[in-house]
This record gives sequence, structure tokens and C-alpha cells, in this order.
Amino acid sequence: MATPMRHAPSQQGRTPSQMPGAAPTPPVSTPFSNSLAAFSPSQGSKTSPQAFKKSPATSHHLKNASDGPGAVNFDSPSATAALGALGIHDLGLDNISVGGMGMGRSDEDDRKRRMNTIVAMVKAVGTGRVSNEGLERLARSIGLECLWEDNIAGGPKSKTLFIAGTGLTLEIVITNHIVENVHLTFPECAPGVQEHVGRAADVLLRDLKLQPGEWALTKTLEKFSPNLERIAAPDRLSVLPTLNCYDAIDGIYQSLLKIFNWDVAKLKEDPKLQGRSDDYIKVAALCSRHGCPQMHVRDRIGLSLDYWKEWRRFPTTTIETTEKEGPKTWSIMIECAPKNNLAFMPIRVSHQWISDSIEKDATAEDMVLSNGGPILDWQEPENILLPAGAGEKPEGSIGPEPRLPDVIFMAVFDPPLIVSSGVAAQIYNIAGLQQPGVSSSTFDALVFPIPQGVAYDPTESRIITHTQPIMLSGTSKSGHKIRLHRNTLNTDRAVYGELLTRVPFQHPRQLLEMLPLLRQYAFLSSLLNNSFKTNEHPDVKPEDIVSKETTTANDEFTAFMKGSDKSTDADPFPIDIALTAHPVPRLRVVFPFKGRTANITLEIQLGGKVHVISDNIFSSDVDGIQKGDDPSSWNGPGNRLSAEQYGEMLEMTDHIGKWVERIKYKFNDQ
Repeated sequence: MATPMRHAPSQQGRTPSQMPGAAPTPPVSTPFSNSLAAFSPSQGSKTSPQAFKKSPATSHHLKNASDGPGAVNFDSPSATAALGALGIHDLGLDNISVGGMGMGRSDEDDRKRRMNTIVAMVKAVGTGRVSNEGLERLARSIGLECLWEDNIAGGPKSKTLFIAGTGLTLEIVITNHIVENVHLTFPECAPGVQEHVGRAADVLLRDLKLQPGEWALTKTLEKFSPNLERIAAPDRLSVLPTLNCYDAIDGIYQSLLKIFNWDVAKLKEDPKLQGRSDDYIKVAALCSRHGCPQMHVRDRIGLSLDYWKEWRRFPTTTIETTEKEGPKTWSIMIECAPKNNLAFMPIRVSHQWISDSIEKDATAEDMVLSNGGPILDWQEPENILLPAGAGEKPEGSIGPEPRLPDVIFMAVFDPPLIVSSGVAAQIYNIAGLQQPGVSSSTFDALVFPIPQGVAYDPTESRIITHTQPIMLSGTSKSGHKIRLHRNTLNTDRAVYGELLTRVPFQHPRQLLEMLPLLRQYAFLSSLLNNSFKTNEHPDVKPEDIVSKETTTANDEFTAFMKGSDKSTDADPFPIDIALTAHPVPRLRVVFPFKGRTANITLEIQLGGKVHVISDNIFSSDVDGIQKGDDPSSWNGPGNRLSAEQYGEMLEMTDHIGKWVERIKYKFNDQ
């Protein structure tokens, strides 16, 4: 029998239950009843959340709560007090118990998923507020040391918080809980890292400083927290002076930058791009060559290899534009991560992943493997051996001999990219890994999530309908005309998909080999997103916009039998789109055209190129105005274009509805 816990006498005098002859107080039956005494406010305890987490009483009760059939009620008074002591006041879990969420069932996967949801909610609430205590608590929670120093010149409430790791120092000047300045240094790093320190400090300052419309009482650490973690992670993994993860990341950046500059120089020699601005050519290199490496962009700390961008053919688009300014950017974040016993080549530190000449003389075998592209002169840097006794030994290591680092490179897809399962297998194969497992989700269900409570059979055709306003081609902004489009997407084949989030890699060469596949699905994602989301327009009243609907073939048949077939609505302009994602993404676009029906089949090829497979409206004997001309010069009505140029026009518009209106305008079918 377990010995009951005994509480220390209250510092506030004897409670009624301690008075002679007083009736005993019935025990409170909650998981936190006994553990609350360890950090009860009445005892003046300052026990941290970490201490509470490690408390034997807490562990005992939490274990019983998760394994037993009883429900853990988060709305009990004791649970509320416990969460309040942890600084968590609102989880949004009113009247919900763990037992009621299915935690007591034997389904381990379901239990783990629901628990992860709760943990994510706790973390979201626990980021805290920008304040002296909040900054220090956050820094210590990720393993950094903190030291406060008074600023005599800044006034009585001005302080500097020094946050330090093994190879980084962060100074935050804060006055009355309001951040004034941020200074970042990496004293042990190479000069290449130092070049970008100022930009990183600016990102951190924007995360912490009050912006217009923000109040000190509501400024949270939500943006600062992940960026601080991205700075601290390489510091934790470094084993100085032998292994510096910051230098390893900078080495990849410098090598990719050499390739990008070489790409830009080659594109400037292209006759089709003569007279184009430097920004236009850089965006072309970003989207069609080997990507563009950038440090600390889009308010995110770290190295990103940008490989795709919306509106890439617009003259105003630059590689520096942010999400808020319009074009969306797809990138690969290059980070360091623990090896975790993965049989994978560890991290290497070098600025010579590629030779200075960039390109090498190609053999016949090289030409076959490159599919006619340039043959890059990749190098293989030497491995790093940590001296005996340096850093923490990985699990299973024996003896004090020198060893390889227990750190690997990690590619993090930003944003995560939805691809077919077959393409996911190719990505893992390029990285030198086997696919972790086959996804149980279909491609269309990942792109357009199934509404909660709606039954879905992946073998059944799925129909998604969306109405949006489109400005007609050829009309000026001052006198534009709007037409409502009713887009209907039919996924007539069950293709399984996967959400790519992160993949380990050994060499930057592997990242560049992935780019054609990534661009193919990034463009498809952009095309579907732009064509099936609500577009606000000032000339269209809210009641004219029809919300997105998801139906199946059975639903359409039932509606037809009831005499309510929605396809008979003649007001919006109908565009039917059939999507298949295997083996190559294809779209069949059907719409009314000059008294008949246009039927165009498109294929989204590697690199995000659009190829018109078949059509019944483009003339086969037309070569186009002039191949190589910029699509922006094809705006005039009546100009005869080739099917290839109409494919390029879709690449430029990035929108099926706008593309259809361009076609109708060219054929005088407004």
C-alpha cells in the first residue's frame, strides 16, 4: 500500500481541518490534488513548471490518469489552479475531458494524436508575453544562459538581457518591459557568418519591438520564439572548436550563391532575355535554374533556398518581395538536426561543395544523366572527426576514439508541399532514404481537406465547386468589368498523396536534383489555390459570392433526381476542370466558347512547365506572334498565338479563370 503524502503545516495558521473536533474535509478527487501542495500559492513556493513535471506525485497521478479508465477533467477547480501555476489560463478546453476525447480507448495512434493536439495548444498559450520575465523564461527553456545588467544611461527601468550559448551572444535592451534594441554576435564563427548578423538582429528586433497598433500588454513572443529556437539549435549541436554548425550552414550558402551568380550570368547571355532588368533575370534563375539562396528573409532566421515564386514573369516581382507584398515564395530551409541513430552521412563543413569553375567538361555519360542541362562540378568535402572526449557521445559508442558528428543536414520545406506518393518516393530516393511509409490520404483530400463530419470514400469521384469574380481581359482598372466564374473541379481518380515537411540530405547536390519535382507541384498547388479560393473585389457584392462546396457524384445524382441540379445555373460562367495527379499532373479544362464547347488538356511537367496536350480551339498551323516574345506583349485581341504560347500564358497568369478570359479575349469572345 502506498504511503499517503503528508503536507507541511500551513504558514497561514491552522486551517479548520486542523482544529480539535473539526469535521474532516473530504479529499478532492482530481489528478492534481496531492501535487498542488508542492507549489500552492499559500506556501509561497516558486516551483517551476519543470519541477512540477518531474514531481513523483505528479508523474504518478498523470500515469494513472492516462492509463486508467477515468477521465481527466480540465475544468475542475484543482486542474484550473494547477494550469494557472504553469502560466496557462485559457486552453479553450471548456467542458472537455480527456476521457471524453477518446483518451481511454485502446487506439494508441488516436490517443497520441489527441495528446499532441493538447500539447500544441499548451505550447501556443505558453509562449508568453514580451516582458523581462517572459524573455528570460523563454531563453532558459531552450537551454540558454541569461544575465541581467542595469543601464545607468537609459534610466532606472532600463536593463540589458544577455542571452548566451556556447558560440552566440544575444543582447536585448529593454525599458519598462518594452524592447528598444537587439544585438547579436557569433564570436567563434567565420567571417561569412558575420556578414549576415545584422540582418538576423533586425528580424529579432521586429519580432520584439512594438509595431504600429500594438500594445505592450498584448505583445507576445509568438514570432520571436521560433526564431530564437532556430538560432539556438545550431549552437546546441556544435562541438567547438572542431564542429561549428553555423559555419556548416554558411558553407552551403556560399556554394549555392556561387551557382546562383553563375546562373544569372548565363541568363544574361540569352538573346530572349536581352533588355530585361536584373530583377527579372534573378527571378528567372530562381524559378528555372538552381534556385536562389538567401539568409534571414521573410522574417525567418536561417538559410532558405528559394525555388518557386508566384507572378514570376511580372516585371515588378523581385527575389526580395515578401509574402505581405503579394507573391508567394516556395523555399527549402537548410538546417542542422540531431542524427538520432539514423544511418546517414553526418554533417560536413566546407565552402567548396562546388568548384570555382562551377561547370565541368561533360562526358557522354554525364550528358545522358543531365538531360541536356549543365554539368556542375561538385566536390566531396572531407568528413569531420571529433576528438576523443569532445561533446556528448552518441548512444552505443564505445571507447574514447575520435568519432563522426552525431549531426545531419535537414531540408525543411516552407511551405510544406503536397505531392503524390510516387513523387514523395522519388524525393526520398534522391536524398538516399527509403520512404518512411505509404500515406493513407488521397492527393485531393490533402489539397482540399474533407470537412469535419462528412463521409468520404477515396474510390468515389469528388466534386469541388467554387464561384469567384474575375476581371475581364482588355478592361482598364478604372473601367473594368467583372464576370462571375463557377469553377467545378472533378477528381476522377483516387491518387494517394503526401505532405512533404522535412527530409535529411547529405550534399547540396541532392537539393538541386529535387527542384524540378518540387516546382512541378508548387505550380499545381498555386494554380488550384488561386482558382478555388475566394477573391474579394470591390465591385462584387458579398451576396453575389457563392461559398465553396464539396460534393460527390452520388450527391450530384441525388440533386438531379430532386430537380435541383446546380449545373443549370446560367448566371456564373461555368468552367469544368478534371484533375489527375498520376503519373503526371494533368488538367482537362472545359468551358463555353463561341457557341460551342472548348476542351483543352494540359500537362504540368517537371520544372512547372505547362504543355498543351490536346485542344479543339487552337489552330495547329499557327506558329505564334514570335516564339520567345514576352507574354505581356500578347495582350491585343485577334493576335494569333500557338498552343505553346497559350501554355506559357497560363504560367504567367497562374490562374485558370484569368487564363480562360485571356483566351476568350484573344478570340473576340467576350
